[in-house]
Amino acid sequence: MSISKMSRGGARRRNVIIGPASFNNVGWLDKLVLPKNDRHIIITVHYYQPMSFTHQGANWTPEYANFSGNTWGTPADYAALEKDFDGVQAWAKKNDRPILLGEFGAYDKGPLETRVKYTAALARAAEKGPGPTGSSTATSSCTTSTRTSGSSDPAGVDTRPLSVPDPSEAGAPS
Repeated sequence: MSISKMSRGGARRRNVIIGPASFNNVGWLDKLVLPKNDRHIIITVHYYQPMSFTHQGANWTPEYANFSGNTWGTPADYAALEKDFDGVQAWAKKNDRPILLGEFGAYDKGPLETRVKYTAALARAAEKGPGPTGSSTATSSCTTSTRTSGSSDPAGVDTRPLSVPDPSEAGAPS
């Protein structure tokens, strides 16, 4: 019996959220094998790239626990992010599947200014469409969570927005 059938019990039309290997890593989407006829599967992905930035100082990741001061925001950083999310959009369209961006963010040990840049850029990349339904992934088939560890930054800035305004839009709230 498949996991999707087992998790639904007798409710065949209940939606099930499934993600690729390696902690729902976007780089593993192409290896995800799904039953073609089951239209009640939502795909979730997590995004924490580059780990040397998002997990710096995180004691649960020994390889990054001693990293500090890493920043994000070079043209190469933006290009890598765009490439990854273009790949997610292409996969969703090719496979006619909705995508749930289940987790993303950066641990609060990194510099606040670059965490804000990272979160805003990631939110914008996730909002790009068209998704499999033909409209923006963020509004029709993607939910974003930008929670970091703790409810606020030591500077008193709330680092847990559920939506991040695009600062380039006129009249965007600050």
